[in-house]
This record gives sequence, structure tokens and C-alpha cells, in this order.
Amino acid sequence: MKLTRILLLLPLAAFASCSSHVASHPDGMEFEPGMMRLGGDIGYASNGTGLLNGSATKFSGAFGYFATANLEAGLNGGFDTINVPGPDNLEYTALNLFGRYYTTTFGTSRPYVELSAGRGTASLRSFEENVNSFAGAIGIMHFIDENLAIEMELQRSQYLLPDTTGADTGSWSGSIGLAWFF
Repeated sequence: MKLTRILLLLPLAAFASCSSHVASHPDGMEFEPGMMRLGGDIGYASNGTGLLNGSATKFSGAFGYFATANLEAGLNGGFDTINVPGPDNLEYTALNLFGRYYTTTFGTSRPYVELSAGRGTASLRSFEENVNSFAGAIGIMHFIDENLAIEMELQRSQYLLPDTTGADTGSWSGSIGLAWFF
């Protein structure tokens, strides 16, 4: 529980520390149409109740293309292992389409908001089901080099699972990762 709170507050703490001073921008801070981004991250999620009762470790990767200076669209894929009651974990793999909007530059940091929708597969022992998911996120990228940034994100996901209890099948997650711009 304590780890969940730390990961959920991480993007806000980074934003506050980075926006308190304005430093010179690396050239990679200003995005241009046609630029691309490769990224990967690891995170922790606190899930709802019912089928997704528990916590999850998340791994994901993304490829994005800048349609405008502030708007990126692309694909991301992920793997979650969700701790559920019983001897096995529920495993969820997915491929999502996303859109990400970057706001004003603060020093060497760029906040963003992201929306995504996708399709995945949830499996547990002999159970396997196709799942639709929707997510919204806020995050911040802090550039450590001209084309390399640390990415911190807070995300709310909702999974459309067959859950007979009618309980929440969403999750809150925090993640940290690296992004390379080219």
C-alpha cells in the first residue's frame, strides 16, 4: 500500500521540483512534426475488486509519431501480472492505440496527458478472455539529454471484463520509464 502511494505521487513530485526553476532547454525539448519516440516503462497498479482484486506489476513499451509539435499518436503494448486470490496470477497482455498531448515546457520537463484504447487477452489457468480497455493518464518527461528523457506517469485504466460480481475492474497505476526521441 505504501509503494502504491509513492508511485502515484511520483509524477506530481517530479513536476513540482522541475517547474521551480527554468533551465536551458536541450534541443530535444521542442518537438517537431515527423519526430518519433520509443519508450518503455515499469510500474505498479492497485486494482479494483472482483476478478481484478489485488495489485499488479506492469511492463510496457511504446512507439509514437508526432503529427504536430504537441500531439503524438502511436501504439503501446503491455504485460501485467495481477495478484488475484488463489495460487495463480492473472496475466494480461494488450496492444493499444494512444494519443498524447504535450503542454508547455517547464525547464527541462514536458507535462502531458494521454488517452488510449486497446484490446488484450486476460488468462488465468484454463480461463482466457479477450478484453477491451480504456485508459487516461497524466505524466511528465524530464530530459536528461538532448534526445533522452525519464518519464513518470499516473494512469487510470478500465477493463471491460466479464465480471459476475459487478465490481470495479479498473486500476490506478504509477510507472517510470525511459523515452528516446529521434
